[in-house]
Amino acid sequence: MAKRNIGIYVAHDDDAIIGVGGTIVKTRAEGGEVYVIIVTDGANSHSSVFGFEKHPSKEEVRAKRREEIQKAMRVLDVSPESLFFLDRPDGRNDIWGEDEKLLGDILTITERERPDAVYSNYAFDPHTDHVAVGKMVERMLGKMSRKPEAFQFAIQGVIERPNRITPIADAVEKKKQALFEMKSQVLLDPYEDEGWQKQPRPILSEDEVRRFLSDRETFRIPKAAE
Repeated sequence: MAKRNIGIYVAHDDDAIIGVGGTIVKTRAEGGEVYVIIVTDGANSHSSVFGFEKHPSKEEVRAKRREEIQKAMRVLDVSPESLFFLDRPDGRNDIWGEDEKLLGDILTITERERPDAVYSNYAFDPHTDHVAVGKMVERMLGKMSRKPEAFQFAIQGVIERPNRITPIADAVEKKKQALFEMKSQVLLDPYEDEGWQKQPRPILSEDEVRRFLSDRETFRIPKAAE
C-alpha cells in the first residue's frame, strides 16, 4: 500500500484526537506523514462550561491545553513540528470565521505540505466553531488547483450517511491514551495539585468518551471535493 500524507484541520485541539485519532495512528503505521492545524487556542473551555475566570484563568487553560495536545500527538507519533497553532479565540468564530488572512494562512500551509487527503470538522456540526472550520476548508479546496481528497468528521453531531467508514479497532488503545493526555477535558480534577478549583464534572462525559472511542471513524466527503 502506498503511503498517504494527510492534514487534519480542527477548531479545537481535542477534535483531532476525537474525530480522526485512529486514522492518524493507521497513517503513521503505514509510513505516511501527518500534520495538524488547530485554529483556536482553547482558552475559553473552563470559563464557558463552568464560569471559571481564575484558578484556572483563560491564560492557564490556554497554556495547559497547548502542553496536553503536544503530549497527545506524541502518543499518536506526530511531532511538535507538525502542529500548527493559529490561536484564534475559542468560541468567537464571529471574529475569524470569514477572516481572509486566516484562510490564506491555512492555504499556505496546505500547499507547502502537499497532503494526499485532508480531514476537517463537519460543516453541519452543532458547534459553530466546528462549522466555521469545515466551511473554511471547503473554501480552501475551491482555491486549489491540485485538490487533495477531503473528508469531514462530526464531534457533537452525527453524519447520517457517511461516505467513508474506517475500522480502527487496532488503533483504539493509542487513541484512548492520546485522549487521556487531554486531562483538562476528560478528568474531574485534572490539575488540583496546581491550584485549579474543583469542577462539578469533567468537560467530556463518560458517555461522550465511550462514543468517541468507538472501533470506527466515519466521514463525509464535502461537495467541494467531489
